Amino acid sequence: MYKRRLIVCLSIGLLAIAAISWLRPPARVGVIAADEFWSAKTHGGNGAYDVVVVGDSRTLMGVAPIAMREHLPGAAILNFGYLGAGLTPELVLAAARKIDASSRIPTLVLGVTPLSLTSGSLTNKHFKEQAGRPAIARAGCVDLEPVRRAFAPFHPFAEATSRQPAGLPYREGGWLASEGTADPRIALQAYARLFARSTFDEANFERLIATLAETSAQGVRLLAFRHPSTGTMEDLEAQRSGFREAYVRERLADADITWLSFASSDGRTPAFASSDGSHLSQEGALAFSADLAARIAASQ
Repeated sequence: MYKRRLIVCLSIGLLAIAAISWLRPPARVGVIAADEFWSAKTHGGNGAYDVVVVGDSRTLMGVAPIAMREHLPGAAILNFGYLGAGLTPELVLAAARKIDASSRIPTLVLGVTPLSLTSGSLTNKHFKEQAGRPAIARAGCVDLEPVRRAFAPFHPFAEATSRQPAGLPYREGGWLASEGTADPRIALQAYARLFARSTFDEANFERLIATLAETSAQGVRLLAFRHPSTGTMEDLEAQRSGFREAYVRERLADADITWLSFASSDGRTPAFASSDGSHLSQEGALAFSADLAARIAASQ
């Protein structure tokens, strides 16, 4: 009887292991499982990085740490981007905690977008969802992302940032690389709806400035830049978001934050390949990230 029970238990255990192996996504070089990706970004690595770039989905998909190493050799770099993220004091402080206080170049970089400074982005739903996950759900042994997406409640503010091609590779260092393309009209329509409900939030911006000043006083070097997008998207943002880049740059300069400009003489940002009319493609992200790293290095 005992041997029979032992055989049954062993059989069940083997079946469970096989099921877990089946649930895990196929291995790809430099690609990790979704749960492991978000867990490492959100909960791991406090005090472990030299350079942290924080922002919304344009940071998430547009900043590739692997492409920044040539200009920042030896630096540990983290992409701290989240879907629909707002540049709030809470998010910035969480990003700052990732920085090594003893680093030779402790640097926090803000990836600014008009959407990230609107009132609608202040909820930071995606970041808080990841930050609030229980430890057992962060084990990373099973890829639960498809299940989470299927049962997650619809969040209107995330629609402009979450409609990405399926099968995106989660890269080490916090970069979610974009593969494939989508009709840019979808993003334009989604952003137009978002800006009809939510525009630049002055009160949050002033709280952000105060938080950044405190962070700078702790010895962290602060930089900021505006994420490149398409000309059509930038026109829409200028007309409807309430975002005034000159004003934002001026206020950040008042707080001793260095603005990294990518704009040409006509005020346009250079054209990097886009996947959907808003976010950079994988090729665009690699090219932009190398350029960003060169400017970070030059600003030291």
